Amino acid sequence: MDIGDIDGDNDLDLISSNYGSGTYSIFTNNGSGIFSNTPINLPASSAGSCITILDVDNDGDMDLAGIDEVDDLLFIFKNQLVSIEQLSGIIPDKFKLEQNYPNPFNPVTHLEFGILNLGFVSLKVFDILGKEVAVLVNEKLSPGIYEAEFDGSSLSSGIYFYKLEAGDFIETKRMILLK
Repeated sequence: MDIGDIDGDNDLDLISSNYGSGTYSIFTNNGSGIFSNTPINLPASSAGSCITILDVDNDGDMDLAGIDEVDDLLFIFKNQLVSIEQLSGIIPDKFKLEQNYPNPFNPVTHLEFGILNLGFVSLKVFDILGKEVAVLVNEKLSPGIYEAEFDGSSLSSGIYFYKLEAGDFIETKRMILLK
């Protein structure tokens, strides 16, 4: 287990190994001591007991590094999420995923989405080959309009897709990173 500011909101979060399951849990602090659990899968067949939060690439955000003791792997998970925030107390009349702005972008863009019902929400970014390159949201959210700020500085120029899943709602949009 380790402690650090993984989501960049100036309070301490926790990360813990779910030993033997191939997953880790990030417990993000909302600033008042209430933590939300976000399970993540990292490229390890059997999650080891050693994981730490540090700025591996010196880009100002906290990354994860760990060791898979079964497969003798060192892995680094570079954090690409800058922030997510609820924009207003307005509850939308339907689920929605807006086009990112700016588009094309270099290297930061904003992704706005509306959640109609309380539930688990996933917002992920994929490259042109369908490989997942970032997980922006992976948690239970209340109804409202949200904005995620995505930093693609560690990615190559090209076409990327972002996909919102909330209950039965699934929508994908395209964005272009130009460097």
